[in-house]
Amino acid sequence: QHPLYAVAKDNYISPPTLPDIDRLPSTLTVSPVKNILLGSFAIILEHTTLEEILKVTNTGMIYHSGDAGASQYWICYTISSNGQQERIWLTSGELGGTHHTIGQFYAAVIPKAAKSSASCPEISSRLRPLLIGSLPSLGADSGQLKRSIGNPSGEIDGWQFYSYNGELSDKRFEQLAIFGAHISGGKIIGLYASQATTN
Repeated sequence: QHPLYAVAKDNYISPPTLPDIDRLPSTLTVSPVKNILLGSFAIILEHTTLEEILKVTNTGMIYHSGDAGASQYWICYTISSNGQQERIWLTSGELGGTHHTIGQFYAAVIPKAAKSSASCPEISSRLRPLLIGSLPSLGADSGQLKRSIGNPSGEIDGWQFYSYNGELSDKRFEQLAIFGAHISGGKIIGLYASQATTN
């Protein structure tokens, strides 16, 4: 077992479970998913690897659960900033290959009393704030979503999802990109982004 990796246990903080978005219609004409910024460091979905994240943050570990199509690798971090506690997960699934490129990203506002832990350590202040391109961030007014990205492709269980599915310029590959925002009390309390390119 590689020293950067560990098998997830019950007390570890696993990525959130999303509503079923398999039948989400793709209504956007351009991808809603941009680079994910931790401070000035840009995470590029399907390119940046989990091990590269460990080198940049100098903390954390890659956890694994499941097998075959349900196999998932992830890193979890806690962020204390802007008067709120946040938690992020960077994940790699079957399409991430042996290098475990990041295909999905989750973020959530967590109770202020929640603390970092060995399985979800605090991230350095130099890697803040957390931004997904120019999209609204955690804690923002949900009204900003329509102004910045338009109408959602679907609304499920308090989430607004924005989906894009289209061919890349060489016509040989197809890309599915999804951005999601979890809304409560008019505020964004969760974020999700994924990108998958297939031929």
